[in-house]
Amino acid sequence: MEKLDISDTSVNVGELERTQSLITGTLFLLSGINSIGRHPVAASLKTLIGGYLIYRSVTGHCHLNQMMERNSAKD
Repeated sequence: MEKLDISDTSVNVGELERTQSLITGTLFLLSGINSIGRHPVAASLKTLIGGYLIYRSVTGHCHLNQMMERNSAKD
C-alpha cells in the first residue's frame, strides 16, 4: 500500500464540488456549533466534517480524492 503524501496540495477538486463543499461545510459547521450543548459528540463530528469540507473548498485539495487517484478538477 502506497503512503499518502500529505504535503501534496495540488488542486484535485472541481469548481462545482468546491462550491458544494463550501455550502455543505458551512451548514455542518453551524449545525455543530448550535447543538454543542445538547449533543456534544454529534456536534463535534459535525464541526469536524464541516471544517474539512470548508478546507477542501478553500484549498481545492481533497486527501480522499488523492488516495483514490481521483481528480475532478479536470472534468
